[in-house]
Amino acid sequence: MTETTMEVSSEEDLTLTSLYAGSDKRPNAIMAVFGDGSRWTYRDGLRVARRAGDALVASGVGEGDHIGVLLPEGPAAVGARLGICMVGAALVSLDAGTAGRALARALQLAHPALVISTGTFIERIRAVDGPPILDVVELFGGR
Repeated sequence: MTETTMEVSSEEDLTLTSLYAGSDKRPNAIMAVFGDGSRWTYRDGLRVARRAGDALVASGVGEGDHIGVLLPEGPAAVGARLGICMVGAALVSLDAGTAGRALARALQLAHPALVISTGTFIERIRAVDGPPILDVVELFGGR
């Protein structure tokens, strides 16, 4: 498995409805296995989604806001997406290979209220004078 792969028990496991149901009925069952070897139970997935949702609300995100995600695939990206769903915001998925004018254009068209990102991706957003940035570390309470 490569770092960008994720296996889930079924496609339904990536919805909030199945996440709630799974955490009630089988909280310790494995929901996802990521390419880096990390695993999430349904309980883990719901905890991460709630934590991300709370951080987004604390950052001023509300229902219907467009939220960009510029992260490599993996647990942080999945957690960010679940958090966005938790608050009823709209996901704007930005390709990790995008930079410069292409990124500026994508941000102009999507007009996200903020972008969740990390590391060198943050520098790409700043280079194009993009929207406010929520570092993935802040999203999951690392600071």
